[in-house]
Amino acid sequence: MTALADLRLLVLAPLFGALLVAVAPARWSRALGGLAAGLALLVALALVSAAPETLAIRAPWIPALGLEFALGLGGLALPGLIITCLIGQVASLATDGSRGTIAAGLGLQGVVLAALLAEDLGLLVTCLGLLAPLVVGLLAAGPRPDRLRAALPAGFYLALAAAAVAVAAGALAVAQHDASGGQWTLEIAALAQVLVPAEVEAAIGGLLALAGGLLLGLWPLHGWSLAGAAAGPSGAALLLFGPVRLLGLDLLLRLWLPLTPTAAAA
Repeated sequence: MTALADLRLLVLAPLFGALLVAVAPARWSRALGGLAAGLALLVALALVSAAPETLAIRAPWIPALGLEFALGLGGLALPGLIITCLIGQVASLATDGSRGTIAAGLGLQGVVLAALLAEDLGLLVTCLGLLAPLVVGLLAAGPRPDRLRAALPAGFYLALAAAAVAVAAGALAVAQHDASGGQWTLEIAALAQVLVPAEVEAAIGGLLALAGGLLLGLWPLHGWSLAGAAAGPSGAALLLFGPVRLLGLDLLLRLWLPLTPTAAAA
């Protein structure tokens, strides 16, 4: 099992599975989706016995902007990874799933896993930006018109959450750039050390809280998730109420609280 403990394999298994489902004959969709989700679940379980410090992955992405492809297994990530993979496995085998919904669901699972592991805010924002089109594809697949009516608001609110985190990331990057004498970075651990004026921190904290509330589906920001779960296939409901909400909780715990502690305590 330890040979499977690789964060890249965890993320790529559902993403590659989504590609296979999209191009393979429709009659193979459920089998391929189940295999891809099952592999991701095995990898997630293998991480339980692995040392987190041996799993970290770092590679330059856009060096001029300080962006890295940085994945790591934080203290709160492992339960979320296992829950996401369990739900992804069930969703991929749902009897009412089509090729389009299975492929979109696997893509959504891979993006959520990458976001839970991201240690660079630029990578996290990229993952959040991919949520909207994937959820729209997941909900809109099928002939029922109510699915499209539910998919468009879901896409809008998820895009709004991604935009809020992107603006917050930009403000934090500028503050870190000024504090470090001209060095750009979006590493979450480095941004947590930056002191910003109270007014700026309050604004950043508000943006992160808004994004977390949208992803979690907290009242009064919950309408899109309820409508999407009701109109979409059963696999979509599982993914919306499971991995997407987990991502909202992760955002609040990993970004909102440590990056804007004063605003979060207010």
